[in-house]
Amino acid sequence: MMSGWIEGLQPLGRLTDPYEKTGSSCSIVLAREDLRDAVVGLYEEGFFLEDITGMDFAEGFATVYHFDHPQEPCRASLYVTVSHQMPAIPSISDIFTGAEWHEREVADFFGIRFTGHPDPAPLLVPDDMDSPPLIKGEEDRIPFEGFLNACGGVDKPNASQLFSQGEPQHALPDPGLRRSEGEDDPDTMVINMGPQHPSTHGVLRVILRLDGEYIVEARPVIGYLHRMHEKMAETRTWVQYIPNMGRVDYLNAMAWNWAYVGAVERLAQIRAPERAEYIRVIVSELNRISSHLVWWGALLLDLGAFTPIMYGFEDREHILDLLQVLTGSRLTYSFFRPGGVAGDVNDDFLKGCLKFVRHMRERLPMYAELVTENIIFRRRTEGIGLLPLEMCRRYGATGPVVRGSNLAYDVRRVEPYSIYHRFDFKIPVDTGCDAMGRYCVRMAEIEESLKIVEQAVEQIPGGDHILKKSPGPRWKAPPGEAYFAVEGARGKIGVYVVSDGGPKPYRVKLRAPGFSNLSLFGELVRGALFADAVSILGSLDLVIPEIDR
Repeated sequence: MMSGWIEGLQPLGRLTDPYEKTGSSCSIVLAREDLRDAVVGLYEEGFFLEDITGMDFAEGFATVYHFDHPQEPCRASLYVTVSHQMPAIPSISDIFTGAEWHEREVADFFGIRFTGHPDPAPLLVPDDMDSPPLIKGEEDRIPFEGFLNACGGVDKPNASQLFSQGEPQHALPDPGLRRSEGEDDPDTMVINMGPQHPSTHGVLRVILRLDGEYIVEARPVIGYLHRMHEKMAETRTWVQYIPNMGRVDYLNAMAWNWAYVGAVERLAQIRAPERAEYIRVIVSELNRISSHLVWWGALLLDLGAFTPIMYGFEDREHILDLLQVLTGSRLTYSFFRPGGVAGDVNDDFLKGCLKFVRHMRERLPMYAELVTENIIFRRRTEGIGLLPLEMCRRYGATGPVVRGSNLAYDVRRVEPYSIYHRFDFKIPVDTGCDAMGRYCVRMAEIEESLKIVEQAVEQIPGGDHILKKSPGPRWKAPPGEAYFAVEGARGKIGVYVVSDGGPKPYRVKLRAPGFSNLSLFGELVRGALFADAVSILGSLDLVIPEIDR
């Protein structure tokens, strides 16, 4: 799979740890001038860009590019290093369009500049911020060579040589405010959706340029809810950071719990008891259903129908009641632990899960009759927001967004984790590639999650819900790195952790699916009617705190 894109390259180093230990199938260190050739090779072999991560070391900055393949577990990680004095790397946004936002985020947090970037304006931080928040003090930096050795070592004997690269010859981009093309065109007008518009599902602003009723340009403006979760990770112990996960995506907190804890377990080679894995599956699938119910009701409310959100929230209450008894919370769960879960389930909880499964199955036909078959709703969604599969790949779209474009990419199947391989369930897809297709995928996923919950409850074994010697508040993770991904309600959630052997993470990178899914909105709505912007936004299922982090 990955031999072709490496041919012709001369990697400076190669990390040798296997996928089971780090979450990557191939990790190489590249010279800056070889980056674009490697990325072109990955693009031609069908990979998509997951995220770009910046890191600060004693010798300089390192930028990590994570790519994955939509048909098999095959993560490729590229490491490119630059000096602190001239941190400039070639942009890859003309190859993978979604890299435009990822590169702007790295520039915001580390001050790294990407030559050739089309829009280097700040994305998540204020325009006048002069101190990138993730740059470390000299006393806190670890040697890059030590990091490489912890990750399996490289071929070069002296890692400091990796930073002695020549500087780019052309000028760096100006990180000023973006000026739209056609800004002075008298035949167009600019309007704002947000930042308080109720249809944007959070504090999101979309700047729209219209030619009559048609959208010429749409530019999402994010960052209003930015809380710097990744910086907080560096000030908390490995276990103390878990509550942050419930606040990244308040509608799908269980999945974020799992992604972070899974990364820590992979880093430390910890395996949770089998009973804990079943509990994780049950609560995660219940949380997926509750998230889809909120999306369903909110989408219809955006389109002018009030009744569905009342039904959706009524059914969601059954799930929240179950999870409240188990976790003590109804929204921002902090339930997972390295080595298991915080509490065990009892027979009443399991019976309550089966009761909800029966109840929800009785309700779904009413949902279909009320909404799915409603001619007004279909006119607002069918043929609206046509999203080709190739656009999904260029932006790294995942979850129901890409499955609504007829690609059965689901982390639970393609990159299996936990015990999902034991359950019988389908990956719904739709050939419509439109807002209706994305709607139908999520509605079908509710039924599939009910099937998983039912099977997990019937098969759950006895035993412990957590390791007897699970990591405590002062636990120190072994040095190294690990990447762990789960299938969240909005798509692929990925957490990349780096440890220097201390009680706190050296670096935590959160891969939010909504970040990539929203980044394609500007291209997706170009030429669409202004009235359709709301249904297209709703079909993406956006949770803005997850996007901003």
